[in-house]
Amino acid sequence: KESTLIFLPLTGLIIVFMGNQIQKEHRKFYGYLLVSLALLASGYLTLKFTVLNFTGSGGLNPYVNIYTQHLWVRITTFISILHHYVELILFPKHLYIEKPFTAYNTLFSIQFLFGIFVIISGLWLSYRSFFRKKIIFFGFFWFFLALVPVSGLIPLNAMFLEHWLYFPIVGVLILLSGLWDSITIPSMKIILSILLLVSIIALSTRSILRNREWADPVLFYQNELAYSPNSTRIHNNLGMEYSSQKNYRLAIKSFKTAISIWDNYPQTHHNLADTYREQGDFENAESEYLKALQISPSFIYSYIGLFKLYEHTQPKKATQVYNRILELQNEQ
Repeated sequence: KESTLIFLPLTGLIIVFMGNQIQKEHRKFYGYLLVSLALLASGYLTLKFTVLNFTGSGGLNPYVNIYTQHLWVRITTFISILHHYVELILFPKHLYIEKPFTAYNTLFSIQFLFGIFVIISGLWLSYRSFFRKKIIFFGFFWFFLALVPVSGLIPLNAMFLEHWLYFPIVGVLILLSGLWDSITIPSMKIILSILLLVSIIALSTRSILRNREWADPVLFYQNELAYSPNSTRIHNNLGMEYSSQKNYRLAIKSFKTAISIWDNYPQTHHNLADTYREQGDFENAESEYLKALQISPSFIYSYIGLFKLYEHTQPKKATQVYNRILELQNEQ
């Protein structure tokens, strides 16, 4: 994955941080390690932009828009969304997957100015730290180097995601540990210990509540819709979950909502047809299967649904559909 490319810069960062602590007999080993990681990274990038360039853009986003076509827009967007990462680190109150795909191409927004402030402040403190204990330098650069693969240099399928912080947040913890070590006043350490305990309790409670959402698919999708009410994908997924629980009324409502938002996917009509078929409403089921095939004539699953629909009631149509299924299977 692209994220493994960070092993090269992070290894280099660790070597710089260790500095003179590295014994002479080990320096050659670290040199070979860096060269090996550099060869692996360059080899992967070469493949990524040639034979593995499945989207045509070198990234995971196949769409052509201002974000995917302009590196400057991706950089300004990354700087502008740094506040989201800061919010998640301070307290992850709003947790959801369906993140908005919004590009920032202005230098005068509050978000961009905040991001610039974070970067400039971090660079200045890193410079000051480099000639002392290097701990701020190490933590700051760990955070940003670990974010490079998801910074938008290569277009991805999202602007920012919560799990993209897993590796970078180590840099924040390094910064906090450096802050702890620099405090020599006992009373200050007691205050910080109390704040740490409160933070652990609050974050643990938030994790428990989030785990409850992950454990209940309906609750999970309802939480997603609270943040992204116009997500066709989430409405469709919620409908599938309702259907699996045989709550057909709510399933049909969810599928119809998804279709009203964006009627460009055969899956939504297909899932709605399956729900009608489970209810015994064969007329509406047939209609929805046919709508799915209008959107995607090679969508084999709707042909299978039609075959099940016609199998015992309309043998002639069932045979025609069955032959079409065989044709599609042969084409694959």
